[in-house]
Amino acid sequence: ALYNRATLDEAATCERKTAVPTFADISRVLGLAAQARLPANVRMGYTRPQWHSLPAEQPMTAEERKQALQVTAALKGELRAKGCGAKIEDVRPEPRYLTPLQLALAARKSGAIMRPDWALALSEHEANDQAR
Repeated sequence: ALYNRATLDEAATCERKTAVPTFADISRVLGLAAQARLPANVRMGYTRPQWHSLPAEQPMTAEERKQALQVTAALKGELRAKGCGAKIEDVRPEPRYLTPLQLALAARKSGAIMRPDWALALSEHEANDQAR
């Protein structure tokens, strides 16, 4: 419905940099035509639907706060009894680092590029093996 003689004439006579109207020229003209067909209140800007407001949240009473603290303490006690209260530092093992020789042997086995310090450790190891 938007592609009619009026929009065709508008696209053909609009200011442009090329001799033939481009897709951008035509889509701009059709977009303006579509916008002109919208009702005035929609053209002026979209207004979101109006929702009913939620009731204001009431602060907890002293009784409710006391009850919530008791429930939280009871849950924490259950978790500690099951062993779930351990800190991550208590569970995490100490890191084990590979030596340059171990890294060099792994690089040789996989065919990966070997760092110079690994190659030095490997050559020292092989020299020690040959001396024995």
